[in-house]
Amino acid sequence: MDTNLNEMKKANLLLLFLFLCFNFGFAQVKKNSQKDNPDRIEFEKDEDSYQYSTPCGNKGFLMHGPDNENGSKVWKFHKFSTDLKEIESFSFKIGNKMKYNSYVINKDKTHVYIFLHSKKKKSMIIDYNINTGVAIEHEFKFAKSSKHIQNFYVVNSIAYFQSIKNIFSLNLKEEEKAAKVIFRDKGGRVFYNMDMIGKEEAISITYFESGNKNKIFVSIFDGNGEESEPIVAIMEKGFYATSANVSKLPNGSLIISGGYSTNSKYIITEGMYALKYSDRTDFFNTFSFNDILGTEKKRVLGVKSKKDKVQTRDILTHQIKVINNEALLVSEIYETIYRTETTTTTDSKGHTSTSTKQVFVGHQFYEGIAIKFDSEGEYVSTKTFFMFKMYYPRQIAKQLKWIDSEKYFRLAMIDGNEVIIYNYHNEIVGFAFSSTSITSLSDEKVKFSQTDLTYWYDNYLMAYGFQKIKGNKKRKVYFMSRVKFQDYKIPEEYENK
Repeated sequence: MDTNLNEMKKANLLLLFLFLCFNFGFAQVKKNSQKDNPDRIEFEKDEDSYQYSTPCGNKGFLMHGPDNENGSKVWKFHKFSTDLKEIESFSFKIGNKMKYNSYVINKDKTHVYIFLHSKKKKSMIIDYNINTGVAIEHEFKFAKSSKHIQNFYVVNSIAYFQSIKNIFSLNLKEEEKAAKVIFRDKGGRVFYNMDMIGKEEAISITYFESGNKNKIFVSIFDGNGEESEPIVAIMEKGFYATSANVSKLPNGSLIISGGYSTNSKYIITEGMYALKYSDRTDFFNTFSFNDILGTEKKRVLGVKSKKDKVQTRDILTHQIKVINNEALLVSEIYETIYRTETTTTTDSKGHTSTSTKQVFVGHQFYEGIAIKFDSEGEYVSTKTFFMFKMYYPRQIAKQLKWIDSEKYFRLAMIDGNEVIIYNYHNEIVGFAFSSTSITSLSDEKVKFSQTDLTYWYDNYLMAYGFQKIKGNKKRKVYFMSRVKFQDYKIPEEYENK
């Protein structure tokens, strides 16, 4: 009897052990078991769980985000190899008392930086070294009000933060404990943007003063945190900037670009401008949305429903890319879509009333603009190309992603299960290919997909995001896929041009 009891206890313990191993393994990293798709892994997570994937070249990639561990809030990291095998996992406690308002992730060639922002208590930067695989944390406070941090960059171990009213800096190498104000909104100064320029060697801050959007002011902070004399670029009469981004050419000239309006009081973006500045404004050109997109009736892509209307148009500008003494500036036109919804209600006395309201639908990306300059910053040509986006992204984010190359201008974009590669050689040539790694199992249906794409290493892109899958088992997943693309060869008709 006792022997049988002991054997039953052993069997139960074995079953319990296997059960725990099974559940623990799948709770940490739940890789799908599909044999026909070795280039994809997925995890059962909701789209509100805030997961991020950051490529680390041939070192692999990181999956990371906020999580709970033994009752404590942590920032959890999973490190993967290029063949999607998990190498290790680790976490940093971010504390139950530290109420973070936002997360900002920034990356250069050797580091991944995660900035956890707290308006009242200590904030934190987690610095992950791609080459060594070591992560360290920096806790600090802001010296002044830091509401609504919009941009965050690290240049030569100096962290820069842009809020609505102030620009802050923090020296990570010196282990400073307070981010100080280095630039402030005063006397009618309003910020356009803070961005990284010149191969991560400097930070640019663009702004206008006293309500005059005809002049664009640019201040640049170098890798040592030193500020240069402000640059004043003047737009042509009758044009007013609605946004401004700065890129740097090899000869030191600046290309400033963004959206413009012809109305100084009611500012709404009407098109794109690009100007070159060396010691003065040398070049100025504009491209109106009407000329690029045509009228509503002539548009190739209409909105999804007759109820959907275009509320505003705007533009996102990339950093200029320089290859073989040629420079290419790429921008994307997007539209904000709203829908008018009508509601009819009846009160207790039988009286009916009707009300209407504008409901936000999403952002639609339509057209890309490629402006070519020579090595001296002289304007060469402009090409437009159609961005085949059939759905409304939820966020305003750049859809085109540069592919690292020392020979060719190449951009990638994702459209459902298709990847589109744009090549530039005197004109834009795009080709699309289906990627099975983005989809789920062949017999399953993806009901919802929110997917992003980025360059990874060599001839590989990385697609990642959230999906709702309907198949043998309904599930919500966060997935990562390895997408291979072919090398590019210049077409014969352009080879000698």
